[in-house]
Amino acid sequence: MPCSNCQGGGHNIKTCPNLSAEERERITKETKEKKKLAQERRIQVQERYQLAIEAEKKRKEELEKEMTIYEVINHTQHELALYWGLKGESVFNHFTYVPNNGSKTFRCNKEKHKICLFHTLEVMNENTTDVVKFINIIADNYDHAFQQDMSDYDGTIIVIDKEYVPKKSELDKWKESSLKANFLLEQIIKMGGKTYENLEPMLDMVEDIKVPNHSDYDREIAGVPSKLTNIT
Repeated sequence: MPCSNCQGGGHNIKTCPNLSAEERERITKETKEKKKLAQERRIQVQERYQLAIEAEKKRKEELEKEMTIYEVINHTQHELALYWGLKGESVFNHFTYVPNNGSKTFRCNKEKHKICLFHTLEVMNENTTDVVKFINIIADNYDHAFQQDMSDYDGTIIVIDKEYVPKKSELDKWKESSLKANFLLEQIIKMGGKTYENLEPMLDMVEDIKVPNHSDYDREIAGVPSKLTNIT
């Protein structure tokens, strides 16, 4: 590397012929001071980082002390979506699920939090397998299975045993009838229905039935096996 003083080759700043002994001593002293200051800054940064880690650890420990452990017991045939919010506010945030005929524990601040439970199909985006992430319980039209300021709730166990009955429009009812009828006919064919001489002509006509586009959500609501069946 070239000399940092004169940019010449074959020597460095300590042996540079263009520097006097006094200048070399001064530069050496300044270099040492800079290294010392840099080392002190590194130590300060490490100390601040360590203090921040310890403060965060202490904050989490304090929060843990304020938390209460609850258990949701789901006695229904449908999965539940669990949401939390702050007391006095209407927006809830989804954070976990409770399996059908299963249970789930969670932590929340009894004095600050509000909990809301929905059957998953009630809050599901119809074209996906995801639930709505945020719900405004005042503006959004969803039926909840449980909603409570936890400061007003006695005990730590929440039991949900009322079966989910989805709201159905007239169109939904027609979808349900059509999907169920088509599913049953398909099952008869799979079980060898066409091997019966009297049934074959009628079952051949099933191929002519054009079922309109529909989602797994439509099938699940209709009670027909779908990709959602294993998660509800």
